[in-house]
Amino acid sequence: MTASASATIHGVVYEWNTFQPLENVIVNVNSTPLQSMVCKYGTYSFELPEGNYKINASYYEDSRLIYYAEGFVNITDEGRYVLDLLLFPDYSQDPYSINGSPSSDRSTDSTNAATVQNNFTFAKTILITVLILLVLFFLLKHSTERKNIISGKEKQKVKQKKAEEKVLPIIKPVQLITSSEKIKTISKRSDENGPKEKNGPTDLIAAEPDNTMGSVPLDIVSKRPMPTDLQEILDIIRAQGGRMTQKDLRSKLKYSEAKVSLMLFDLENRGMIQKFKRGRGNVILLVEQDQQS
Repeated sequence: MTASASATIHGVVYEWNTFQPLENVIVNVNSTPLQSMVCKYGTYSFELPEGNYKINASYYEDSRLIYYAEGFVNITDEGRYVLDLLLFPDYSQDPYSINGSPSSDRSTDSTNAATVQNNFTFAKTILITVLILLVLFFLLKHSTERKNIISGKEKQKVKQKKAEEKVLPIIKPVQLITSSEKIKTISKRSDENGPKEKNGPTDLIAAEPDNTMGSVPLDIVSKRPMPTDLQEILDIIRAQGGRMTQKDLRSKLKYSEAKVSLMLFDLENRGMIQKFKRGRGNVILLVEQDQQS
């Protein structure tokens, strides 16, 4: 190939998303001197000598770079070379206007991106803070509930301990007096108080038995006819050795507890029995006939 020989390089510039020829694209080639042309209908053509060349294409709207493409060709012989270019959006560098001034739109986009990033960081910080506060709140609430439960258990234990430490009332044992001792007591009182106290009550325990029924004297009451149910009680007490508890007596009778109490009251007024308090119950003591007389 002689020095005057040249080759033709031509092609079509396409838009990346439609694959249609793109008009008004500026195509440059780094020849000596630099060659540049505007593709009115999306096609370009250069006459170039032998060598390696870089061909780039740029598409602008409102002085802002929209699409960009570049290609390389090695011309080794004369003839026709075809190099089509597919233009893509320019993401690799800041766009420049035709006269070389920086694009204000790209600067605005960068500012907006930075603002979005800052807002995202701020929102993430707030979310993390809220989560930490919620965790602390639940931990504090759980700790408080646990302390209240422990405190309640301790108070319950203290109450139980105090209840166990309460001193039960001491019940003094009742000292029962035998028939002979009772006769001696009656005789002694008769000597000290005169004949008027002959038929007076005996002081066996704190409560004195009532020897009268209303205004009726004891001797008159004791001479009244003995009902069958009262005689039954006397027979049961006599069969137990002349002494038994009211509870045991009640279990051997078919009468209600209230009626048994009234029957015992009647016998006590007749002088047939004596009733003594012992703990929560009563002890019934049979008074023999010779003591009554």
